Amino acid sequence: MPQVSGSEPLMSKEDTCKLQEEEDIALQVTHLGIMAQTSDGAEFQNSFSKIVIEAEDIFNLEIFNLAPYILSGKLEITLQDDRTLSFVNEISVGELVKASVSEFSPSPEPEANKAFLVMARSRAIAGKEMRRHASDSFDLCNTYHCLEFNGLGGIRDLIRILDRMVPNEVMIANGKVVFPHFQECCGGKISSMKNIYGIDDPVHQAIDDRIAGEGAENCFHSPSFRWTREFLQEEMADFLAVSYAGGSSHVFLRWDPIKTDPTERITEVRLVGKRKLKLSGTEFLQTSWEHFGVNALKSMCFTLEPMRRATIFRGKGRGLGVGLCLYGADGLAKKNFNYQDILKFYYSGIHLERDHQPVADAPQIQGSKSSGAK
Repeated sequence: MPQVSGSEPLMSKEDTCKLQEEEDIALQVTHLGIMAQTSDGAEFQNSFSKIVIEAEDIFNLEIFNLAPYILSGKLEITLQDDRTLSFVNEISVGELVKASVSEFSPSPEPEANKAFLVMARSRAIAGKEMRRHASDSFDLCNTYHCLEFNGLGGIRDLIRILDRMVPNEVMIANGKVVFPHFQECCGGKISSMKNIYGIDDPVHQAIDDRIAGEGAENCFHSPSFRWTREFLQEEMADFLAVSYAGGSSHVFLRWDPIKTDPTERITEVRLVGKRKLKLSGTEFLQTSWEHFGVNALKSMCFTLEPMRRATIFRGKGRGLGVGLCLYGADGLAKKNFNYQDILKFYYSGIHLERDHQPVADAPQIQGSKSSGAK
């Protein structure tokens, strides 16, 4: 644990201690650095710029006003220049993938969850290879930008079992591990990478999330397939002021959708007022999540119904609109698609590999459809 003083942020001297099972250590940030005290009353006389915790098994991390995290491996806690703390947990890709899938999967279907495991493992490995956090002290973040991760405590038994059935499998296209995009619910139509992000990616194409002659859209059973939200004029004015005008009111008086893609997702918006500003639909949506929360504006696929003091948003789907639809994959599994065909339905031109060797085709489930049915 490197020490800090009031004038020197980092010193080379370190202190170490070994905690017994069920013993705690409390950390507090002061003007001098991080202060540490164990539950048996031992208190370090020095302050530190970094705390490193290495556990032989799992341990519990509790942060004020946040749910506890059950972690394993190595945890680095570092004091930043703004006196906040950063937490970097070093764990295996396998544990990360199982924890993340357990967190985001809405499906009880084994084949859907096997598809999610392969997709998430591909995303983690490709994200690291792409160096998405090259300027940071970590490889992956615990948000949707990489993979959501809230500790190991929520790993489901079903996910552990299924992970052993698709060990080390990843999606490959053009000789590289794919970085796959995904969403909770597409509302029946998936947008291309080109239309949403302006990137010509042959793996992420626009498709209808349904099978001809097989009833409704694959994700029709999602609670977010259709949604309605009413925003007061004052709410939207506050959002524009806080998010885009540094808190100054009347800089942007309104926003208008100015471009949509073939799936009717809004891909570009314009803020209007004392000055004008163009934004991508994804930037506008993600900024709205930061301001209102993720349950307010669920996607950019919506129509507007202006009223006297409010505007009613009538939308479909939840997420950014590109890649595998989680509820759609659940629907395909219910229609007897195996995990390989689920992945090939959503991602064009891929094949699966395990330890750099092609994965044999999974046995067809009775009544299953070919991935070419899309």
